[in-house]
Amino acid sequence: MELPFLAPDVKDSSNAFWQLYTKFPAVQQEFKDVKVVALFTNDPMQICTKSKPVRSLEDLKGMKIRVGDKVTAEAFKLLGANPIFMSITDVYFALDRGTIDGAMYTLEAVRGFKLAEVTKYCTVANFNCLRFAVVMNLAKWNSLPKDVQKLMGEELAGQYLVDLAVKGYEADSAGGLKALKDAGC
Repeated sequence: MELPFLAPDVKDSSNAFWQLYTKFPAVQQEFKDVKVVALFTNDPMQICTKSKPVRSLEDLKGMKIRVGDKVTAEAFKLLGANPIFMSITDVYFALDRGTIDGAMYTLEAVRGFKLAEVTKYCTVANFNCLRFAVVMNLAKWNSLPKDVQKLMGEELAGQYLVDLAVKGYEADSAGGLKALKDAGC
């Protein structure tokens, strides 16, 4: 899910992640010590910059770009950028002060972290997604009454929860894109 350019949107990537889990015992084995409630992704990461737009790979050369994971860092090195590991909570001030030239983040993060205030350009490239797992302690799960397990395990979890996460990310992404456009991005 985190490899570049595999996920066109949160719906496809979240459904793919959940289907991988439900269909393949090898993936289920990775979660054998917990009760999986749902697996989904965030909306894809975009390249947002303060002073210079990224319209080609050449534009990335030498730029200091905030990344949040090793896979993205390696990809940006190969693209000629200088990846900088940084928490999303530090991005606003780093962009504002010019410590970094740009950052990888999701459109849904724009409003929550007020990133439209310090972002002038956003290249919507749907670079990659991050994985999320909603899990429960297996011993606690096993101690629940069967009717509660049925409700939480079948009706309020799985695909239902994946679809709910997708709806939330889609709404927040649309709001983030609007915030960037309203700020003149």
